[in-house]
Amino acid sequence: MGYHSRNHAGVPYGFVFTDIAAKIGEPWSITLSHEVLEAMADPETNLLVVGPSPDNPKRPVLRFYEVADPVQGDSYSIDGVAVSDFVTPLYFAQLAPNVATQTDYMRTGVPRFGVRPQGYYAYIDLASGKEGTVFGKGAEERVMLKDKAFASLGLLRRVRKHAANGLLQANR
Repeated sequence: MGYHSRNHAGVPYGFVFTDIAAKIGEPWSITLSHEVLEAMADPETNLLVVGPSPDNPKRPVLRFYEVADPVQGDSYSIDGVAVSDFVTPLYFAQLAPNVATQTDYMRTGVPRFGVRPQGYYAYIDLASGKEGTVFGKGAEERVMLKDKAFASLGLLRRVRKHAANGLLQANR
């Protein structure tokens, strides 16, 4: 129900579609906080993290540095305003498996490089040249619901293009 990017001068900006948020019954403040958090973490929308492949944890893939997507669907309240949960930098850390860390603000227990129900992450597998998305339980249905809401309002859902897409093209 929103997105963030940067303009040609590198200035970050974002949009929140309050009408779509209302249509699917989610407070727009969750979307706003989601986009603000991600714009603060990656203002130029070009950061990537090396992480384990969802198909083979011993093979690396590139993950977009999105701090709210893996825990999308989890929210909390600040003075009565619903806001998005977010992952911490340790979520993206490749530490020994027995090292305990706080991977998200709400302490939901999301594993490093994992997803919560309703959450997701996108990745690029440079070995195969393919892009993929891993969805938590219910997340794919949620994306379809959002797409229907966008279509019913005559809008196309924006697909974010990251600088990493250039890497993918160069690898083909």
